[in-house]
Amino acid sequence: MNHKSTIHEINPFVKILSLLFLALMIILMNNVLIYIALLIYIFIIIKLTKIKIYLFLKSIENIFKLILFTSILNIFFTRTGKLLFSFYFLKITTHGLYYALNSALKFLIMILSSSILILTTSPSELSNAFISILYPFRKIIPVNDLSMILNISLRFIPVISREFESIIKSQIARGINFKSKNIIDRIKNYLALLIPVFVLSFKRADNLAFAMESRCYNPQNNRNFKKIKFKKKDYFLLLIQISIITITLYVNFNIEKK
Repeated sequence: MNHKSTIHEINPFVKILSLLFLALMIILMNNVLIYIALLIYIFIIIKLTKIKIYLFLKSIENIFKLILFTSILNIFFTRTGKLLFSFYFLKITTHGLYYALNSALKFLIMILSSSILILTTSPSELSNAFISILYPFRKIIPVNDLSMILNISLRFIPVISREFESIIKSQIARGINFKSKNIIDRIKNYLALLIPVFVLSFKRADNLAFAMESRCYNPQNNRNFKKIKFKKKDYFLLLIQISIITITLYVNFNIEKK
């Protein structure tokens, strides 16, 4: 992204570490109020990125059906708790509503926090951070190869996405209906898109491999690696993250103890 903000300038290593801290908090805790507080904190971070909110909402849109599906399962198939509504085999309980809200908030927190990382960090910065994390294990893990794979994958995702959209538009112009009420026809129409997308992807991969080979690319040269330098604000953010995880774990422990 071309936007510049304090969040963009933060060390990518610190961003990845913060995301891991957040994932750890979600695994260790099971409290809706804490999840709401974390969601508010994430929205503050989003505001500081100076990126338009619709880009983050678009990331939620892509997985909204999964969130809705898991929420429905929790609402109608959780049998514990106080019964609120009953219709044949479908029952809504207090625990069902709680678990539905709980899982939805977990999804939202992880999706939005991952979007912050992706939208405020370039692929090269991510790959450098990836090398930094795995560098101590370089003797047993092909760190440079994995970093190059990650870098290429991140760069290819928007390219393939644009090609997929252009193929859909060209197919619509030819009269293909992707919004057909018949599910089987809709699946067939989308499956027909896979062949041209795969062909174009393999052509791009082949061209890239030829270009890298012609330039005598050697992953052992570490030509893409740049040493990540920590600034005062990076240490400050790490301190904030450690403080947040400590406080939330303490509050969660006391709530469960009661």
